[in-house]
Amino acid sequence: MAKVITFSRQFPKGHPKAGQNTLFVEQVLNALGYDYHSGEYLSLLQELNNPKKVDVIGFYFGLGMGDDTTNEKLHTIRSGNRWKAGDKASLRVWSGTPYNSPQIIFAPELEMKQVIPFCIHHDIVDPDTMWVDIGTKYWHRTDVEIEKSILPTVCKNDGLSLQDFLNWFKYPKPFQGQILCWKEVYYG
Repeated sequence: MAKVITFSRQFPKGHPKAGQNTLFVEQVLNALGYDYHSGEYLSLLQELNNPKKVDVIGFYFGLGMGDDTTNEKLHTIRSGNRWKAGDKASLRVWSGTPYNSPQIIFAPELEMKQVIPFCIHHDIVDPDTMWVDIGTKYWHRTDVEIEKSILPTVCKNDGLSLQDFLNWFKYPKPFQGQILCWKEVYYG
């Protein structure tokens, strides 16, 4: 049975871009090779959500919302440690108010190609130094050096700019979780 991954369509409260479109769904669909403006994709949506009573037509016409993107979201990052490579995922969004509306399945189930441990935190002794742990690799950087590290690539592959990423994960608050990849990535 597939595990559910629910994506946010808007930046959350407390984020500087709160309420603005994240374009996560569009970026995931780009990475998976779907033309989300095609009638073929609308048919797929209807098939995936039948017989659910959700407004897939409204969802379909809302994709892009004037912010068409060609960016690709190759993975998502989740807290905890409950995923492994080979696990199946069902990708979804809320049809309305989060936690108070049905979910829309926006892509067929997919397999996680890689699951990579991920941690980001600041140094207790030197708060200007950030630690980024990806798999078995560790990087520590000052704020000035971070733009030259692996982190901007992780952010881009997650569909965010570096600053949006840091705000999303509430850095310098520590975060520990996993990078769930439906496309192969290399963070060596």
